[in-house]
Amino acid sequence: MQVLHEQTQRFIDQPAYVPVVDEDPQTGEHVLKVQVREWPPVLDWAVVAGDAIHNLRSGLEHLAFILCGDPPPNPNKSGFPIFDTEQGFEDKGAALIDGAGAEVAAIIKAIQPGVRTSTTKAAHRDPLWSLYQLSNTEKHQLVLTVGGATHGANFPIRPNNLERTMREVITIGAAALRQVITEQDQELVRWTPDTDLPKLDPQSDFNLAFLIAFDPEGPGRGRPVHAELRRIDHHIRHDVLWPLCPHLPGTTVSENDLMLAIAQIG
Repeated sequence: MQVLHEQTQRFIDQPAYVPVVDEDPQTGEHVLKVQVREWPPVLDWAVVAGDAIHNLRSGLEHLAFILCGDPPPNPNKSGFPIFDTEQGFEDKGAALIDGAGAEVAAIIKAIQPGVRTSTTKAAHRDPLWSLYQLSNTEKHQLVLTVGGATHGANFPIRPNNLERTMREVITIGAAALRQVITEQDQELVRWTPDTDLPKLDPQSDFNLAFLIAFDPEGPGRGRPVHAELRRIDHHIRHDVLWPLCPHLPGTTVSENDLMLAIAQIG
């Protein structure tokens, strides 16, 4: 994940994307666009992201294998269950952790997306469910990432045009948030300017932030790649490993030492 973050950040910092403001001669509106100086190495990043996703999912599978007996009673059917409904876990998930003690089984059930949330929609926002979907995609195809996505705009507050600035902060910031950059000179937002003030200069009047995001049509749902992987990783460390590690065979370290070891993984 650190490698992916460093690669994508270097690309964004070049800068690969440059905001420009043009005027529409027909309507008189100002138009914020993005010029693409270099298209991102999407396939390279997809491989790195896929490797991180595979490692996260594989780690959970190994954890389940050990917790269920190492080897479990049914090693060919052992795995770490991830279900978006409680009934799904009861019907299929419990069999994946055959051999686990009652306390371990109860912990694994409690951290299921379909158990710790009240609706299926909420379960699908759970970090474990995100990992489940991304991992399933990664097994059969590249995890599709997109190049750049906008991440809002920052404006300096200037007393002589405070009202205009605040109005356009709201307009541009909201419209530019997490739009995927897919074409040259892509239009992000347009607005009617104050005719008594000059056109915004993107080099000095505001900063448009960019990031790298998953394909909005895929399992990543347009989320920032690095932030999403860190969200999943953090959840696994603190909500999965922390309650389950004390039940690993031969675990004798103190809780403080165990938490420190979990924090230092990766």
